[in-house]
Amino acid sequence: MLKNDKKLFSWDYFKSDELPFVEARYCANSKRHYEKHFHESLSVGAVEEGEIAYICKEKEYILLPNQLSIIEPNALHCCNPLSEDARTYHMVYVDATWCEQIQKTLFDDVDGFVGLKDAHCEDKELFDEFLRLNKTLLDRRVFHLEKEELLGSFFIKLFSKYCHKSPKTPIKPDTDKIKKAKDFMSSNCAENLTLDDIARHVGMSKFYLSRMFKKQTHVSVYKYLLNCKINQAKKLLCQEYSSSQIALLLGFFDQSHFISTFKKYVALTPNEYKVSLLS
Repeated sequence: MLKNDKKLFSWDYFKSDELPFVEARYCANSKRHYEKHFHESLSVGAVEEGEIAYICKEKEYILLPNQLSIIEPNALHCCNPLSEDARTYHMVYVDATWCEQIQKTLFDDVDGFVGLKDAHCEDKELFDEFLRLNKTLLDRRVFHLEKEELLGSFFIKLFSKYCHKSPKTPIKPDTDKIKKAKDFMSSNCAENLTLDDIARHVGMSKFYLSRMFKKQTHVSVYKYLLNCKINQAKKLLCQEYSSSQIALLLGFFDQSHFISTFKKYVALTPNEYKVSLLS
């Protein structure tokens, strides 16, 4: 729930047991100041409105829209308004070990967290993707699998562009493992599976799985699982299950979430779909 402790200042926060390696925060109209501090996680930030002055490893930066701050684990830093004007900003914090797992799929000879070129980058494409990521993390109606895939996709792009490492040889798709992943999702579509669940069943790194799956099928793991849920929903509608029952059975946030998702994929509401079967 969005929280307010002043008329203009507001904030929201995401942390979940299903995704214990990430936290996200959004602050609107904030004039609050921070003392120098550090995080054990990698933190990435963006300002949507206003300007931020920040210091990282004794180097000073100005953060504006279309730019990202990148604070490595345990780096001493502070981020504060450039003037007395409020700023609206987004932050994502990811576990250093989780980052290393991604980096091992991208680079050779990874032994510990691989540092980035600078604590600041101006990159409109990554900035826009970062805002989408943070808003998705904060949305309680979004499945955790979608959040995790967007998170992985963003950090793969960030590390690929801004780490001091040469890339590995491109991976070759494994048709058998992709089929095994598809069959597993189809058989377990009532569950809100995580990448870890699917990767364990297939027997490979979840980051390799996510990249390989999309390369071969041209759809993300999350989108494939959601399609399986919609196909199962069609079968349940034929068996006279109600939308509220289906939403519960297939792990949607609520009935409204199921109906809006169904309409996106079928171009009909569940009730309209049932009527079409009778015509």
